[in-house]
Amino acid sequence: MIRVAEVSGGKALTEHNIRIIWPGHDLAFKCLPAVLGSHAACRIPRVTPVGWEMIRQTWFEIHEA
Repeated sequence: MIRVAEVSGGKALTEHNIRIIWPGHDLAFKCLPAVLGSHAACRIPRVTPVGWEMIRQTWFEIHEA
Protein backbone atom coordinates (compact mmCIF):
# COMPACT_ATOMS: atom_id res chain seq x y z
CA MET A 1 0.00 0.00 0.00
CA ILE A 2 1.17 3.50 -0.56
CA ARG A 3 -0.07 6.86 0.62
CA VAL A 4 -1.57 9.19 -1.94
CA ALA A 5 -2.43 12.28 0.11
CA GLU A 6 -0.62 13.43 3.26
CA VAL A 7 -2.31 12.27 6.47
CA SER A 8 -1.81 13.89 9.88
CA GLY A 9 -1.44 11.79 13.00
CA GLY A 10 -4.83 10.68 14.31
CA LYS A 11 -6.61 11.07 10.97
CA ALA A 12 -8.64 8.13 9.59
CA LEU A 13 -7.20 6.04 6.76
CA THR A 14 -9.78 5.68 3.99
CA GLU A 15 -10.04 4.64 0.34
CA HIS A 16 -9.58 8.35 -0.46
CA ASN A 17 -6.09 8.58 1.03
CA ILE A 18 -4.72 5.02 0.53
CA ARG A 19 -3.90 3.51 -2.84
CA ILE A 20 -2.72 -0.01 -3.66
CA ILE A 21 0.43 -0.30 -5.76
CA TRP A 22 1.31 -3.83 -6.79
CA PRO A 23 3.80 -5.33 -6.15
CA GLY A 24 4.96 -3.60 -3.02
CA HIS A 25 7.47 -4.04 -0.24
CA ASP A 26 5.15 -2.88 2.52
CA LEU A 27 1.72 -4.10 3.70
CA ALA A 28 0.04 -6.70 1.50
CA PHE A 29 -3.23 -6.07 -0.32
CA LYS A 30 -5.01 -8.54 2.01
CA CYS A 31 -4.35 -6.13 4.91
CA LEU A 32 -6.43 -3.35 3.32
CA PRO A 33 -9.68 -4.13 5.23
CA ALA A 34 -7.78 -3.85 8.54
CA VAL A 35 -6.11 -0.60 7.47
CA LEU A 36 -9.28 1.14 6.26
CA GLY A 37 -10.99 2.78 9.20
CA SER A 38 -7.84 2.70 11.33
CA HIS A 39 -6.09 5.94 12.24
CA ALA A 40 -2.59 7.17 11.51
CA ALA A 41 -0.31 6.87 14.54
CA CYS A 42 1.92 9.63 13.13
CA ARG A 43 2.08 12.02 10.20
CA ILE A 44 2.40 10.01 6.99
CA PRO A 45 3.94 12.04 4.15
CA ARG A 46 2.58 11.82 0.61
CA VAL A 47 3.69 8.74 -1.39
CA THR A 48 5.05 6.82 1.61
CA PRO A 49 4.79 3.03 1.93
CA VAL A 50 2.49 2.25 4.87
CA GLY A 51 3.69 -0.09 7.64
CA TRP A 52 1.98 -1.32 10.81
CA GLU A 53 4.05 1.09 12.91
CA MET A 54 2.23 3.97 11.17
CA ILE A 55 -1.23 2.64 12.06
CA ARG A 56 -2.78 3.15 15.50
CA GLN A 57 -4.71 -0.14 15.58
CA THR A 58 -2.86 -3.17 14.26
CA TRP A 59 -4.29 -6.13 12.40
CA PHE A 60 -3.55 -8.34 15.43
CA GLU A 61 -5.48 -6.08 17.81
CA ILE A 62 -8.47 -6.10 15.47
CA HIS A 63 -8.56 -9.90 15.14
CA GLU A 64 -7.88 -10.72 18.79
CA ALA A 65 -10.87 -8.65 20.00
